[in-house]
Amino acid sequence: NLRLIHELWTQEVVSFEGRYCRFQDMQTSPRPVQQPRPPIWVGGNSRRALRRVAELGDGWHSTGITPAAVAEGRERLQQLWESRGRSGSPLLSIRIALFLEGASREVLSYPPRGVRAQVRGSVQQVVETIGQYKEAGIEHMVFEMSTQAHANILQTMETFMSRVRPQV
Repeated sequence: NLRLIHELWTQEVVSFEGRYCRFQDMQTSPRPVQQPRPPIWVGGNSRRALRRVAELGDGWHSTGITPAAVAEGRERLQQLWESRGRSGSPLLSIRIALFLEGASREVLSYPPRGVRAQVRGSVQQVVETIGQYKEAGIEHMVFEMSTQAHANILQTMETFMSRVRPQV
C-alpha cells in the first residue's frame, strides 16, 4: 500500500488497519534521510498504473514500450497529475532490452521478440533510439541484457559505456 509507505517514511508513529494487516502505534527506524521521502516509482504500462502514479507516486517506470507510446503515456499521465492538483511533472523511466551490434552477437540475429520494444542495432542506431526516448520524456533508462551470455553482457556494457554513453 503506497499510502502506508508514505506514512511510514514521513511520520514518527503510524497506525494502520488494512485488508491484510493491521498495527497500532508502529515506529519505523531508521526512516529515510531524504526529505520529505525518497521518490516512489510506479511500474506498469496500463491506465491503472498511470492513475496510481498520479495519485500516489512520483515517477512512472514503463517497460518495453516505444517512444511514441511513452509520449502518449506521458501526456495522459500529466493530465491525471494535474487533475489531482499536483504541480510540476512526474519522473519518467523505462526498462528496455538493449542489443548492440558487435557485442550482443547471438541475439541480434534473432527477430525482435513479441510486442516489446527494444533498443537494438549499431552504436549509431542505439544513440538515435535513445534520443527518441529522451525526446519522448524519458529521464532514466534501465537496460535489460539477460537473454545474452555473460561474456556478451560484459561486452555490451563496455561498448555502451565507451561508445554510446558519451553521445547521449
